[in-house]
Amino acid sequence: MTHYRAVVHYNFKKGMEEKGIKFLENELIKNAQKYGCHYIELMQNEKDHSHLIGIATWTSLDDARRFQSLWKEKEKEFLQYCTGSPEREFCKVRSNYMEKSRRAA
Repeated sequence: MTHYRAVVHYNFKKGMEEKGIKFLENELIKNAQKYGCHYIELMQNEKDHSHLIGIATWTSLDDARRFQSLWKEKEKEFLQYCTGSPEREFCKVRSNYMEKSRRAA
């Protein structure tokens, strides 16, 4: 089955990191699930806490783009926490690796 990843770079204003992350957790994550998103991960840079990367997994590129167009209104509200618009790209997953769970002896 084909999967796509949306990779989004967010840059928060100084002191707005936690509010911005909370907004994404409360608004983006719950709404993306309604439109076919299977997984979202938010990763905060250890050296620069104002930089956050969001990675979302979608089965359909059309679903991902449809959600992005619906998200635009909420994103306007979200931008109060950011230094500029998020940078996003969509990638088709060509291969992946996941470590298998180890069974307890």
